[in-house]
Parts: sequence; structure tokens; C-alpha cells
Amino acid sequence: MKSAKIMLACLACVTVVGGALALNARRFTGYPVWRTTDYITTVANGKTYATYGFFYTGTGTTLFISTTGTLSTVYRTTISLPPVPVIGTATDGSGFTAAIFTYPVTLTTTRVVTYF
Repeated sequence: MKSAKIMLACLACVTVVGGALALNARRFTGYPVWRTTDYITTVANGKTYATYGFFYTGTGTTLFISTTGTLSTVYRTTISLPPVPVIGTATDGSGFTAAIFTYPVTLTTTRVVTYF
């Protein structure tokens, strides 16, 4: 009887903790956070091409400064959509151009899990 009470108490604790975790898990999304950048580059046939404007990248510093777990508005990719071509100009001054493909993004609200 005593072991049954202990097992019942453990089950109740696990249920409460699991419920709390499940409630908080819904607030986080699995979307990678993207940040804004002033240019994007690519290398093709040994030449570096760059284009300047308002673009998004998944590398570098985060878009936001926030405390872990704080609700933040961030950008995420719409990778299910086709990439959009933009024209990049050779950085060596030759005037050559090449298409650089980038994905559009949308705003989403998520809680910050980690910084990258």
C-alpha cells in the first residue's frame, strides 16, 4: 500500500511537470531566425558578385536583442516559395552581372530559445 502511494505521488508529479512543459512548448516555434543585411554576394566562375539593398540572411548576428524566452517578432523564410532572382554586379569593376537567388521572408512571433 505504501509503495502504491509513492507511485501515485510520482505519477501526479510527472503529470503536472509534463503539463507545464506542454503548455510552454506551444509558445516556441522551430523556425530559423533570419536577420536583415544590406547586401548579398555569390561567387560564380571565380568572380564575386554583389547586390545591395534590403535582404535577409540566416548567418551573422541575430535580428533582435532579447532575453531567452521573451516573445520577439522575427523574420522567417518562406522557403516553400520559389527563390527570387536579383542581379549581382561583379565586384572587380568589369561590369559583368549574374543572378543571385534569395528567398522572401515573412514576420512571425516566437520566443527566443538561443542566440547564434
